[in-house]
Amino acid sequence: MPRNAEDIKNVVVTGASGAVGRYVVDELLGLGIRVRGVDIRSPLVGAHPDDPGFTFMQADLTREGEAERAVEGMDCVIHTAALVDIALDYETLRPLNVDAVRSLYLAAARAGVRRFVHFSSGSVYGDNGGGEVVEDDPLVASSDYERTKIESEKVLEELHHDVGLEWIVIRPSLIYGPGARFLVAGTAAIPASLLFVFGKNVPGLRGGPTTNLVHAEDVARAAVFLMRTAAYRDKERDYIAAARVLGAGTPRVLFRHLLPNTVAIIVTLVPFTMSGLIFSLTSLDYLGFGLPPEYATWGRLLNDGLSNLSAPWLITSTFTVLVGLLILITFIGEAVREAFDPKKFTYYR
Repeated sequence: MPRNAEDIKNVVVTGASGAVGRYVVDELLGLGIRVRGVDIRSPLVGAHPDDPGFTFMQADLTREGEAERAVEGMDCVIHTAALVDIALDYETLRPLNVDAVRSLYLAAARAGVRRFVHFSSGSVYGDNGGGEVVEDDPLVASSDYERTKIESEKVLEELHHDVGLEWIVIRPSLIYGPGARFLVAGTAAIPASLLFVFGKNVPGLRGGPTTNLVHAEDVARAAVFLMRTAAYRDKERDYIAAARVLGAGTPRVLFRHLLPNTVAIIVTLVPFTMSGLIFSLTSLDYLGFGLPPEYATWGRLLNDGLSNLSAPWLITSTFTVLVGLLILITFIGEAVREAFDPKKFTYYR
């Protein structure tokens, strides 16, 4: 087990070309840790081409011997690689989501790796009806994907008794960001957006968030933090209390300390809310429940286009502009979130 952060010099990140893996690599390199990125896909174009601390290994972890090559000479493993698709059947998901976890963990133990960080999923808690979920809640598989994630955790728990390698499981909620299916995640805001605009006049709709959203970069930071937990126990500080002790008044605490650390959270919600509102208003106009007929709206244009398929430019142009705007809002929101993120160039050392 690593006793402090300085013990960790070499880390292997599986799924390094994925939505979370790429951020984990960035976070580790920023801390001066040497990283071996492993992925079945080719490395991302322009990803750390000149960084001497990064090496890439293209490998299929379901093949014999690949796990041993991946962990050779490493201090820690951060395993993000997985097949994430609830439409796939169990037999397709099991080789990577369960069997590869077993082989990678055993190979890591034999190679002298000190800590194994494994990515599971928050969906393993099932549908609790919108209530609060805590770590000790029972795990319920409603799909083959969730079944494989639960089994992978059980594999680590069982093997730990035999080999003793410390392991950590992360169960993130719905992840969004570059490389993730963040446009799909935005639909979670639609019910609440409809209620915000129309109150209780929409029949059968109760609204409210159906899941929590988390950015891939924040998940990566959590993984690196947990990997280095032993070192952080003595380094955690209450920055608000520290500012007070130094004599900072309420305005300074608010605008110099509290606001910079919370604005990124606020900015994160804006693109989802805007996209949800646009999508909702378009849907209502399409169904005839939106603005009066004398106003030209996207929903009405889509309706007219479907009614006049002999003029395909009506629907194609409207659909293209609508989708383009939603994508543009998402990418602008992503850029603004990064610009306001106080931790982007800050690392705990």
